[in-house]
Amino acid sequence: MAIIQCENGHNYDSKKHPQCPYCAGNQVIGVTVPLYENTIGKTQASKDVIPNTMPIAQTKNDIGVTQPYYHSQSDDNHDFVVGWLICIEGNKKGKSFPLHNEKNFIGKEKSNDVCLDFDTKIAPSGTIIISYDSQENQFYIQTSENQKNNVKLNQSLLLVPVILNDNDTIKIGNTKLLFKALCNDNFQWE
Repeated sequence: MAIIQCENGHNYDSKKHPQCPYCAGNQVIGVTVPLYENTIGKTQASKDVIPNTMPIAQTKNDIGVTQPYYHSQSDDNHDFVVGWLICIEGNKKGKSFPLHNEKNFIGKEKSNDVCLDFDTKIAPSGTIIISYDSQENQFYIQTSENQKNNVKLNQSLLLVPVILNDNDTIKIGNTKLLFKALCNDNFQWE
């Protein structure tokens, strides 16, 4: 199998098709979802097979739009949780966000480790960075160079990188996050 992407962004198997079957008009383009079938007709996920797709309900405005299929990492390649951010004020009050070793990017874009796209007051270009150093067993927080919003750490303006402690609060936009450390003097991943 040789999956490639055409200049219009369609993914296809170049061993089966000499040119993009979507651009050539051989396939119906619509919003798609993964479809896996086992021998008894029920759907199931398989990490070894690229899924077939089937159109889902669409409106005339959805024609030509596809939604990406994200394959989660296997358990062999996971990042260990080292702490959490918990939303204590804002639209997602009560939601928790895991943090992993080294740098965690927090911001509005979906590519961030912690996505705060639910807060309209957060600028899309800026992020906060929370880093965990396993050798020092210490957390740090800083704003990125592009941060447009004021960020407050425990009600003080965050301007330079500082140590982040268990139960510290971070305020950005309309969202207030509580930091909880898993790794500390009593526990650390080996």
